[in-house]
Amino acid sequence: VNAVDVSRVKILARSIDEYVLIDGEGGCGKSHLIADTVQKRSNNGEKSVLFLGQHFKGQTNPMQEMMQLLGVKDGFDIFLENMNSIGEQEQRRVILFIDALNEGNGKEIWQDYLSGMLEKIKGYKWIGLVMSIRSEYKRHLFKENRCLKEELVLVRHTGFRSISYEAIKKYFTFYNIEYMEIPFENQEFENPLFLRLFCEAYQGERVNLTGIDLKTVYEKYLEKINERISDKCDVNYRYKIVQKTIRAIVSYKFEKNAGNNIIYMDEIIDIVLENQQKYGCRGDLLEELLSEGILTQNILGNGEEYIYV
Repeated sequence: VNAVDVSRVKILARSIDEYVLIDGEGGCGKSHLIADTVQKRSNNGEKSVLFLGQHFKGQTNPMQEMMQLLGVKDGFDIFLENMNSIGEQEQRRVILFIDALNEGNGKEIWQDYLSGMLEKIKGYKWIGLVMSIRSEYKRHLFKENRCLKEELVLVRHTGFRSISYEAIKKYFTFYNIEYMEIPFENQEFENPLFLRLFCEAYQGERVNLTGIDLKTVYEKYLEKINERISDKCDVNYRYKIVQKTIRAIVSYKFEKNAGNNIIYMDEIIDIVLENQQKYGCRGDLLEELLSEGILTQNILGNGEEYIYV
């Protein structure tokens, strides 16, 4: 198994021999990396096909779902033949991107179907495959597919861990935030999602990072998340549906006297659905909370999913 630095993803994406799986913690920038790569390939005249893991919600073969999502009547094999023909004609590899294998019903379908799909793709010289997955789901993906692990180039995305100082300076300059000192001791700033939302919350302000109150940061952080999710779900932001849902989850945890921060997925669904229905939320509130990194979805050794609060 090859383990490489994320800076090599662009090279890997152009390779005609490798298939890539990017893993990392929630909010570290995996989706942004893939979207940015697709955009740059498009600007260079290179062809890509991008699927989002959240769209694979059924129990059926994901290759069939791909065709349905694209509105293509032909089967997956013919789709690959057409992609390969385009790549050969242009002498440029066509890359199939699948972002967030852990989302939607990914825990079930990719463990069953990814090996078979990869075998099909390997039959075509001019087609590549780049995928992403949250780190804690990678072990489950390979649990029954040890050979699959050897077929992939594994890339660990660590966010801004190695360039946190430069990232903070650039973000703060862009958002017009004055600061007194860079908080190397605060690992939260290594997470691109946290850094962006911090900057959105404190845009145009002056902050003293040596004495920053993280409680205040998270409160403002949640306010911004609430505004974003409320807009997506067509809910008045004044209802504070995000904050109230988080409080309901925390209250449930303490009422249950849980000795850890784990709440099983079925229990979380009941709590979230209650608030979703109460406030007339038209979107999938749970998916939005997961997507924004407010809730962290993990998986136990027995395959059972849970939320880490």
